[in-house]
Amino acid sequence: MQQYFIRFPFLRKRIIFTGQIENKADLIREYQLAKIFTLTSRVEGGTPNVIAESLFSGCYQVLTNFDAASEATDNGQCGVVVRDIKDLEDKLLLLCNDDRRLLEGGRNAIDFAKKIMILI
Repeated sequence: MQQYFIRFPFLRKRIIFTGQIENKADLIREYQLAKIFTLTSRVEGGTPNVIAESLFSGCYQVLTNFDAASEATDNGQCGVVVRDIKDLEDKLLLLCNDDRRLLEGGRNAIDFAKKIMILI
């Protein structure tokens, strides 16, 4: 990470690595503070709970291409699916400089979460 922050020093204050969070209230608070949620799994079984939690908090989704990823971003309305590590880097840099897209995607995330939770 040091090399990354040397290349992109303006991101140092915008990226927080929390480590493991076990308390649910603390986890929800972190989601609410965040603008972007990233899940970099290669494989997931179905749609992970963390996606619903982050959607309800208005987080823009940046997901790797697991089975339900496109559906979890509402086909791009509240997030993007990345192909590889370079695409992940590019998308995160783009999003860190596009507050309008994050705000709109965050609103869409909340609306989408409400809609899909009604259907379940």
